[in-house]
Amino acid sequence: MYAPSKKIPVVYCFLDPDYSTQYVRVGQTFYYQGNDSVLEEPKLTWLDEDFDLYITYNDNDGSNNQVWFTPYSGTTRDTGLFPEEELQILSAEMPVLLNTNYKLYLHLKESDFIVYGEVKSFEREFNVIDPLPVDYRSINLYSSEDFFFRFEPVAPRAVYQAVIDFNYLEFSDDRSYSKSMVFVMDIAFGEENDVAFVDQRFSGEKFLREIGRRLKTEVGVVRIPVGLDFHIWAGGEELYYLIRSAHRQFGFSAQSTSNMENAVGVFSSLSHRDIYNIPLSVHTIDSLAYSQFTSHLGFLPYSKQRQ
Repeated sequence: MYAPSKKIPVVYCFLDPDYSTQYVRVGQTFYYQGNDSVLEEPKLTWLDEDFDLYITYNDNDGSNNQVWFTPYSGTTRDTGLFPEEELQILSAEMPVLLNTNYKLYLHLKESDFIVYGEVKSFEREFNVIDPLPVDYRSINLYSSEDFFFRFEPVAPRAVYQAVIDFNYLEFSDDRSYSKSMVFVMDIAFGEENDVAFVDQRFSGEKFLREIGRRLKTEVGVVRIPVGLDFHIWAGGEELYYLIRSAHRQFGFSAQSTSNMENAVGVFSSLSHRDIYNIPLSVHTIDSLAYSQFTSHLGFLPYSKQRQ
């Protein structure tokens, strides 16, 4: 006979030192099991009893602080892969200190059940070394050269991911259209804290191949490259272990490894950097116009763009 086990609280919280407002997502799930195997994927639902949620920490002068979280109904900065309708969102004003221990408590009032999690915030601010929006800087991405991301490590174990937006213009029937193509980098794991930087490579040939594969030839369409936007995340040690255990790209499951006691989910640190409008080099613009992968797509070489 198959029957649901007791409910299991679900808690996701990423402390972000770049913002004064912090968010927590909570819910509950059930495991359906039989013959020592999972019968179906666990489902997330709203937490069905009243609860309190707060975080404690000691500030720089040793004073103990207790911050209570309340329901939040506004627009969140980024939901990622979290289901919005099944998880309750709470928020509180709480600037995050570096290299500080934080303790999260979720008290279920009816069942008198306590969920507990503890995390140490980043040792240092998340700094991106490359790319940086330096004056007169351009990015080289052509078949014989790769581009390297470089970040300062934020913790002894951390996880990093970058997303690149390739922005270009399309001209057709005397009208112009702004377009963008997204490149999601593989997750990088930083596993040393005594290095000057963590680096990650983006293949110039893959860049051209992907554009050639994803764009279609259109009669009468002319394209002009505009530049690149970069979005780079750093996640703390707890998120590092969660993703390592899942053996896949960013994804969260109630069955994943958790650093929460009496719950599933994760309590960790997260930081994000946006670098906008870095132009492509002349060589990269010409590669888009003439390479074997993209020459059929109507990209103008640099010389014709200047006319």
